[in-house]
Amino acid sequence: VCDAHLSRFPSCVHLPALKECEILEDKRCASTGRRCIRRRLVMGTELPKWVPGLPKLDFEQTATISTADRHMRIHSKNLFLTDQVNADEICEYSAHHMNTQWTLFTCSGSLHIVNFFGLEELCEKTALREYITCARMGRVADAKNLNALIMSDPTWKGLP
Repeated sequence: VCDAHLSRFPSCVHLPALKECEILEDKRCASTGRRCIRRRLVMGTELPKWVPGLPKLDFEQTATISTADRHMRIHSKNLFLTDQVNADEICEYSAHHMNTQWTLFTCSGSLHIVNFFGLEELCEKTALREYITCARMGRVADAKNLNALIMSDPTWKGLP
C-alpha cells in the first residue's frame, strides 16, 4: 500500500487535482529501513476564481516510511494564506496487529479559518467538499496503483 501511495507522485492520472509536485528532500537510512520524503504539492481547486490566488493551493507534505515496522505517516500542512487559514492533516498506513496482510488507515485533520474576507463559512464548506473529493480520488488512485503493481510483477512483495 505504501508503494501504491508513493506512486501517486510526481503525477497521477487518477488525481487530476494534483497539479505540481516538487521533491524538497528525500532521505534514506539503509540501516534502519527508514525513508523521509518532504515535498511541495500544488492542488487545483473548484474554488470561485474571484477569490484571489486560490485556483491553486500549496501544501507541504512529509511522508515518513519505516519498512521494518511496515508503517507510513504522512503529515500535510497548507502554505497558502497562512495568516487566514490553517489546515493540518495526518494520515497513517500500517500493518494490522491481528493480521499483517491487512492495512490500517487512519486520518485526522483540522481546519481553522481565522479571517477570510467575510467568507469564512463559504470557504469552510468548499474546503470540506474539496477534501472529501480528494480523499475519494486518492483511495481510488491507491487501489488502481496497487493493482497495477501486482499485475506488473506477480512476485512483488512491497517495499524492500
